[in-house]
Amino acid sequence: MRLSRLTSCFFAVLLSGVLACSSNREARTAQEFVTKYSEAWKSGDVDAILAMRSRKQLVEIDLKPSMKKELEEASLADERDEIEQSIKRHDFAYSSWANTEYVSDQVHEDHVHVSVRVAGAPSSIVLVREGGMLKIHPHPSLFR
Repeated sequence: MRLSRLTSCFFAVLLSGVLACSSNREARTAQEFVTKYSEAWKSGDVDAILAMRSRKQLVEIDLKPSMKKELEEASLADERDEIEQSIKRHDFAYSSWANTEYVSDQVHEDHVHVSVRVAGAPSSIVLVREGGMLKIHPHPSLFR
């Protein structure tokens, strides 16, 4: 009986930890996204930063599945390294994202324009929905 309670307690703690981690990467509103993305940069959470970025491609190329997977893995590894280096150096990308605040948003059919302040200066980003969650789009100039 005692072991059963201990096991149940262990799984409850484990599940709450998993849910807490995943919720740090998921945002349903633009304001929530900006706050979580900025916090991920401040805390150096590379996995959260990567999870909050859209993987939508500009152009779909017809490749063998193995080649496509290899290309995606190499691209992700490069992106991870770039983020890690940015955080380590506290460079422009790091300081910008660590000091980004939500101002307002305008929801469109397939994306959200978000006005932000970066260290007090006005700027904007574009978010897209993927799996019900908002993610930052790598090419905001595609959206007018």
